[in-house]
Amino acid sequence: ISRSNRNILLSSILISIIPIISCEYDNNNGINYETNQILTNWSNTHSTNPLRIYEPKSTQEIARLLQYHTLINEKIRPIGSSLSPNGIGFNNNKNLLSLALL
Repeated sequence: ISRSNRNILLSSILISIIPIISCEYDNNNGINYETNQILTNWSNTHSTNPLRIYEPKSTQEIARLLQYHTLINEKIRPIGSSLSPNGIGFNNNKNLLSLALL
């Protein structure tokens, strides 16, 4: 197999393995969120594929986000660094709230 064909093959394999993560803007509360992301805990025993992962940059954005989800009666769960081996935060919630940018 030639070097260029090998590089094409490796690229296609990586593209099929790595999920495409998209960042979108929620007009209802003015916060960016990510979709198409699979989260796995550090011990690789639990994973989840939430609909949205919000990453607010300020406490004001958190307040808007929580007010909006309360208004529409939709749950949102805060997540940490995924260190816990028991997967307590990975119970297939549609919306996750990451505090990583604070």
